[in-house]
Amino acid sequence: MKGTASSALVGALSLAASVQGAPKLNARTVDTRYPYTGPTVPVGDWVDPTINGNGKGFPRLVEAPAVTPDTANPANNINVISMSYIPGGINIHFQTPFGIGAAPIVKYGTSATNLNSTSAAGSVKTYLREPPCSAGPVTQCSEFFYDVSITGLTQDTTYFYSIPGGSWY
Repeated sequence: MKGTASSALVGALSLAASVQGAPKLNARTVDTRYPYTGPTVPVGDWVDPTINGNGKGFPRLVEAPAVTPDTANPANNINVISMSYIPGGINIHFQTPFGIGAAPIVKYGTSATNLNSTSAAGSVKTYLREPPCSAGPVTQCSEFFYDVSITGLTQDTTYFYSIPGGSWY
């Protein structure tokens, strides 16, 4: 039954993408039909005229980053971490405002003090923002998106992990 449902979904997605007149965009195509024309730094509002204002008279809600930085003004930070299960393992997704300077990997193991295994290199995608992350607090901005899969895990076992790269270990 699962195979039938997923086949139908893939078929529906393929059909929707091939509708006549729909733009055919590949992973490297940028749709420039509706360019951003706003200010380089968003206009605040009467409550908060800084970049933190949302233009509606209310301060923006700010969520804490996934990793608390060691300094008050970090040069880079892991802002989001999420996980999803894959057959025989897990996929770890994380985001940073700037690149980590290395292929994304994850160190892991069955003890928090002995992360003796390393994942295969994952993938990274970057999307430019307007305004860029350099214009605001790096703990609230992401331009680099990483996915690392760890497979071959044993069921009913607790694993610990660390995301190395850049200035984090």
